[in-house]
Amino acid sequence: MVFNKIANAKSAKEAWNTLKLSYKDVDKVQKVKLQSLRREYEKYEMSSSETIEQYFTRVTDLVNKMRVYGEDMSNSKVVEKILRTMPMKYDHVVTTILESHDMDTMTIAELQGTTESHISRILEK
Repeated sequence: MVFNKIANAKSAKEAWNTLKLSYKDVDKVQKVKLQSLRREYEKYEMSSSETIEQYFTRVTDLVNKMRVYGEDMSNSKVVEKILRTMPMKYDHVVTTILESHDMDTMTIAELQGTTESHISRILEK
């Protein structure tokens, strides 16, 4: 539809105005979608029935969607969010990771690997 309007424009200015208006609408929709994703992100917590892998996948998928819509979210913020929202039963693992790693440089994948290795080691005993 927008392409038809641009193709039928009588001047470059008219075509440009059509593009600006259509982008403005897209920008509004993206902002609304991002707000919705932010709200969902803020509510995220790991459920007690969820595995570490499932939770990391869920958080990572949401963060990737937010980034597509223009959110500038650092890995360190996501790492902090994940650690903050893990169930109490993993408090000892979270404490160990916080004390032994630099949260500013830790990636989400490193956190997942470290968390899974700590938990599997505990489950072996």
